[in-house]
Amino acid sequence: MKEFIDKFAEKVMTTKESFDVKRDNGKAVTFVQRQCGDARYIYCFLGAKYYQVDEKPDFCAVVKDDQIYIIEEQIFFRNDTVKMWPDNVMHIDEYVNELNRKIGEEFKRFYDNLPVKDFAESAVQNMINDIRRDFLLPSKVKRENIRYDRRPSCNVKIDKEKAIEYLCGVIDYKKYTEKEFESVRNTLMISKSKRCKMQQLLEQGNIVTEDESKLALKLRSLKRSGQKIVEVQFTDSQDHLRGSARVKIEDLLYALVEREALLPSYCDRHDSGTCDFLERLEKFGQENNVKLYDIMTFDNITKIKSLLDDAILYKK
Repeated sequence: MKEFIDKFAEKVMTTKESFDVKRDNGKAVTFVQRQCGDARYIYCFLGAKYYQVDEKPDFCAVVKDDQIYIIEEQIFFRNDTVKMWPDNVMHIDEYVNELNRKIGEEFKRFYDNLPVKDFAESAVQNMINDIRRDFLLPSKVKRENIRYDRRPSCNVKIDKEKAIEYLCGVIDYKKYTEKEFESVRNTLMISKSKRCKMQQLLEQGNIVTEDESKLALKLRSLKRSGQKIVEVQFTDSQDHLRGSARVKIEDLLYALVEREALLPSYCDRHDSGTCDFLERLEKFGQENNVKLYDIMTFDNITKIKSLLDDAILYKK
């Protein structure tokens, strides 16, 4: 015995007028067709609905070139039915996915043909900092899986409504997608150039040292355990001033990533030893015409240790 959807498909292929299809229980479903551009829209009335003057039909399918695209499958299948589609019938979502796969391939060709531009030195430095951030403050992406020149995913998509418009000839999806691609050409070109440059910088190496990686790992581990502060010992380049300060782990990580000097604001002002060191540091700087930035640098850090168990995190 033919399934309901098979009887529906046969009727659609043999007439452009309204028609009825009976279910197994003998009840008829009335279908109404209308031409819409290059395609036909099919609506249905369930049961007695067709005889009700003010009742609106349900939009259930689109027909184009002897292919039927089902919009509302619940009309054709019971919940417990294994869905067996006739050869010339598919769900509209399947068609949407097919169009988006084509768009994805077109995007690959469009992206791969984009030119790569150069960057100013300041922009390159920002990229280096981005790479250092990815390696020293990793997210869910493992360090060994980081690759910057991967092609991004295509954000241009055809939805169900656009697919139906394409079937009707209202839009040309190729022209539509080309227009969408062109609208983001400059943005994608800059993004691609940056991705390629960052990959080039990464492959050159020496952006993150092994000591930096080990220190960042230890600091992140302490931070996850609930610790917020570590002790940092400094000396100036001439070894004229030695001292230690308690520094916030979050700020220490930031300074490590950016390769910047530590600021007094990074230090724990509630600690008397830290306050004493900062006062001596400021006095030393004034007397010797030395800026704090020139002393509180990573080059002048001699030791970093945990306050919990005095574990040495870094030693010069």
